Amino acid sequence: MTLGLAVSVGGLASPLVGAMAEASSLRTALACLIVFPVLAWLLARTLKEPVAEVSRG
Repeated sequence: MTLGLAVSVGGLASPLVGAMAEASSLRTALACLIVFPVLAWLLARTLKEPVAEVSRG
């Protein structure tokens, strides 16, 4: 599911990056993509650690 979502988002975003590259330059368009790993890292830091379930038997 995660891989499919990543491919889908990449397919949707690539025309936008291409349009940005045509409007300005390829360097500018690719430089804007630097934001996404930083955003992903910040969002990942908000996730909580899973709590281990204690088995009662």
